[in-house]
Amino acid sequence: QAVKPPKSGFVGSDWLPVSVQTETVYHHSRVGEGTLYTQRCLSAGQEFAGFVECPDVYVDEIRSVLESGEVSFGRSKTAQYARCSVQPNDEDHSARDGMTEIAPGHTIVAVLESDVLLFDDSASCATSFDALVEALRHELGPWAGPVDVETSCGGPFVTSVRQRTISGYNAHRNQKRAHVRAFEAGSCVAFLVPDNAEPTSTPSLHLLGERKAEGFGRVLLIDLSSIEVNPSVEPGGSTSHGTSSRAAGNTAELARQNMLELADGMRKKLTSLNPSFVGRLALMVREAGSVEELDARIDSIKDVDKREAARDLTNKVEQSLPDDRTWALENECLDLVLDLAKYFSKQALTSTLAPEGREA
Repeated sequence: QAVKPPKSGFVGSDWLPVSVQTETVYHHSRVGEGTLYTQRCLSAGQEFAGFVECPDVYVDEIRSVLESGEVSFGRSKTAQYARCSVQPNDEDHSARDGMTEIAPGHTIVAVLESDVLLFDDSASCATSFDALVEALRHELGPWAGPVDVETSCGGPFVTSVRQRTISGYNAHRNQKRAHVRAFEAGSCVAFLVPDNAEPTSTPSLHLLGERKAEGFGRVLLIDLSSIEVNPSVEPGGSTSHGTSSRAAGNTAELARQNMLELADGMRKKLTSLNPSFVGRLALMVREAGSVEELDARIDSIKDVDKREAARDLTNKVEQSLPDDRTWALENECLDLVLDLAKYFSKQALTSTLAPEGREA
């Protein structure tokens, strides 16, 4: 049977998936002719926990740097992006420092806490599912029996594997590192412990593969019999640990993505619209306080063709939005599509004039 790819996201303290909230920020470049472009980024206000592993001699120095104030990482550090603060976390991590009991007949899941890099005998990236299974068996020992692709305890765990491309930069050599394929964090492999296996115990955290000192290769073992989950709770929904689902943020982001796809599918039609008409319609959208008010403004357009074009566009946007949409979200999405219409028109005009400009 085919191994299912994992869904994106992370597993929270209740062993249910927690999605990371992202958003798309729209910018207009003022350089040259000016272009509209987007930056997809992690939304502000989220907290992420992790470990920093280093030789003992560097512990005090690294701690002082991390606790000294803001830390920046990622792109556009000089703009509104990349700033974050680091705070110590006193959460008990004993599950990772402890032992996992291996009992005959139980299902033990190996969860990749970080990306795992494997290489074969020819020093090439090992990217097959079988290569990952064999590497895990070699690390874990003979109790790692058949792989169970059917396991489902009502929670997130089932054998599922995905890959991603890892890139990087070598500051010492001042050059980019070669791209390599890795097994992505969040991938799971469920092993059935044979009935005739000897009861034993093993560290809950194992290190697997290459570049472990860089944070790769962290594998956490979990006994499914020790997990209590609520099958009725959907990923990202409310749990007994709180109702911070970020559903509204996810809905808005999904709506924005739908608008990008809608505008791309209507590119030819949007490009054909008169720029002054697009500007007038955008003004109507921004000044309208409700759907009904926008409808009344569109009905006031005297030109039949323009009125029908405006009605068709607003209808398509409404159909691409969720049923529980708010006017604020619909207004934002209409404004976004009209901004893209302006950009498409300007882009088409630039491409038309380019050959003449080169000849001149």
